[in-house]
Amino acid sequence: MLNLATDTLSKASINGWSSLGTDTEDSCYSFMNGEHWFLGGYENPRMIAKLNINNCEVKPEQNFLPFSHIDGMWGSCASYNDITYLCFDEDGVDEYGCSTYGGESQTVISAKSNYAHDWAEMTVFDDKMWVVGGCDPQNFGCHGETESFDGNSWSVGVPHPSGDISGHLVLSDGIALYTMSGRGGLSQDVFMFKNNVWTLLGKLTENHADAYFLSSGRIDGEYVYLGEE
Repeated sequence: MLNLATDTLSKASINGWSSLGTDTEDSCYSFMNGEHWFLGGYENPRMIAKLNINNCEVKPEQNFLPFSHIDGMWGSCASYNDITYLCFDEDGVDEYGCSTYGGESQTVISAKSNYAHDWAEMTVFDDKMWVVGGCDPQNFGCHGETESFDGNSWSVGVPHPSGDISGHLVLSDGIALYTMSGRGGLSQDVFMFKNNVWTLLGKLTENHADAYFLSSGRIDGEYVYLGEE
């Protein structure tokens, strides 16, 4: 657990997830409607669970997702307009599509992306939901295509300068969009996307040479906090 007020780290144990079947590995985390949600995951692709921050306990809901979702590998997720979008899972909706979960039911939306985005990552920036890079599981190739979703349809944007990027993080501080980590020779590069232009900001340290193991991140003020599995 990271205390942002004191900038200190401490261990925190989440109660009961093994006995209750709420393993959160590769699940979608979403802060939605003022609550902390875990959706899907490697061990239980249809799991719906909530985190009670008062006692640090994850409890499963009684119902399940009709369409499975594994995040961080096959799929990506983001909370957009206070609804969770679960996208690009080839064993869920498909590698071009999304479903939404608003706290009660899961609905498949009709909008399809222009590219497959397996092993991609999404975030919200400039009042749109963005996805950067990923792979096409049918053609066994990865790419750097960038797309944005405005609530109705996907639009192709400026491609990522790496040529292809996957297994990475996409973060936003509200001012710009950033990519970092990932698989391949450019895994240490950090890029910024602002005013429709990609700019190389610098590199991560040698400690992140295998940076595709970075599974989460958050920008707070002038700092970026990275989590590794």
